Amino acid sequence: MPAEYPPHPVPAASALVYNNNGKILLIQRKLEPGAGKWSLPGGKVELGETARAAAVRETFEESGIRVETEKLLDAVDVIITDDKMRTRYHFLILVYLARYVSGRLQESPETMDARWVPLKEALEYDLTSTAHTVIESFIVELKIRI
Repeated sequence: MPAEYPPHPVPAASALVYNNNGKILLIQRKLEPGAGKWSLPGGKVELGETARAAAVRETFEESGIRVETEKLLDAVDVIITDDKMRTRYHFLILVYLARYVSGRLQESPETMDARWVPLKEALEYDLTSTAHTVIESFIVELKIRI
């Protein structure tokens, strides 16, 4: 199913992945929407797949990192319109908190880059609006002062 000009919202899942060094995983998007921006790994939920499983699968596909989801952090609508105010993209993204299990960062056809970033520095990146909102909320939740 194409994501551009969809007939209805497209379900997607994403993961805010953290490791024991206080870093989170960011990927730089190669594809629209948001090509070139930094984001959390994620993508469309496939037919018959749970959102949690999609977050785990997409994280591995986009970064080579294996994760376990811990809890749902947020549900975010991403609605992008064209110059005629038609809905070009509409994703409903379920964002899960996930912990690093194993793996090493590797290249992906969907990403320009992937890296571990100290949580306190993540908001300095050119983030997608979804990633910015979720990371900011997570920082507040942890009561981290930056």
